[in-house]
Amino acid sequence: RLQVAACLALRVLCNSSAEENELAMESARAGAIESVLQSMRDHPHQPDVQESACRAIRHLALHSQNRLRLCRFQGIEHIRTSMQNHLDSEGVQESGCLAIGNLAFEPDCRHSVNSQLLQAIVHGMDKHAASLSVQEAGVFAIYNLICTAECYDLVQHCGALEVVERAARNHRELQQSAEVQTIIGQFGEQDAHAE
Repeated sequence: RLQVAACLALRVLCNSSAEENELAMESARAGAIESVLQSMRDHPHQPDVQESACRAIRHLALHSQNRLRLCRFQGIEHIRTSMQNHLDSEGVQESGCLAIGNLAFEPDCRHSVNSQLLQAIVHGMDKHAASLSVQEAGVFAIYNLICTAECYDLVQHCGALEVVERAARNHRELQQSAEVQTIIGQFGEQDAHAE
């Protein structure tokens, strides 16, 4: 319970207003990143700890310096493992995808983008196909990974395009999403060039 409460408190501190930006940076300097990742390692079978940690990472990752540190300390790998271990947890899947989406803004995180990461996102979206929040978070993560890591081949290979197309068919709210339109449009352009 203490780990969950600490991660939740950190998330509140790290929201994105100007005053809170400095609190997020100060929290990171005080060891928040290391503490959150340690809580994930210490409680791998506790979905509430994993979800809270992913939510804290999501907010910490709003800042470039924090993203760099999170990448250096294998934050994406921790999130991926959490998503794989807690596939049944809608909260872990949503918060994990949102955290990955924010970390994907950092070009230095490219080395963490691999088929296992994309498969974790795809599996979470498959498992929670009825959840609009998981679908939106998954699209956000896939879109940002494509934009930063230019991982088109991986996205196609792992079935991410299909899961995004299905999400758009199943959730009207996503049909007009700029991210969905860009993902689908980008792959349509690549297919046309391949012919």
